[in-house]
Amino acid sequence: MPLKDPEERRAYKRRYSKTPKEKERLRRYNQRPEVKEKVNQRVRDRRQWWQGYRERRKERGRITERRKYRETRIALREQVLALFGSACPRCGYSADHRALQIDHVNGDGARERQEGGYSLSWYRGVLRSVQAGEQRYQVLCCNCNWLKRYEDGTTGHDQKPISRTGLPGGQLQLPDGS
Repeated sequence: MPLKDPEERRAYKRRYSKTPKEKERLRRYNQRPEVKEKVNQRVRDRRQWWQGYRERRKERGRITERRKYRETRIALREQVLALFGSACPRCGYSADHRALQIDHVNGDGARERQEGGYSLSWYRGVLRSVQAGEQRYQVLCCNCNWLKRYEDGTTGHDQKPISRTGLPGGQLQLPDGS
């Protein structure tokens, strides 16, 4: 190679590529059908690769987002359970935190779900409420929570009271009379 010094080589290429003769030669070369097709194929390949790349990144982002959301929700739930002592106050159950539920002391959970739903914001609200010393929530195991609902006489989402009239066989009389 005649120009071994990189600076001189760059200067030579700048001078050479700017000459009208070289510009005309490049224009004619780029107008050839086989060169155009080669360039167009490269452009198509590059577009296809980027499209696939974007899809892969988007899916990876969704997975990461779901994982972060789940981890945050679990961490908030564990913080709430830790504030309550991670044990059921009625029976003392503490073997598995997944069987512990956050109970609304006043039985207003259905109304609260309609207003705000259960999500990270709900757990944050519970955490703020507990830290502020409000007595709106408690931790119960699944069995105690359902027993409390039965004892309070609520059927769940619609908050209709269960009539406890003494029917034969210990059956309950539902609000619709059945």
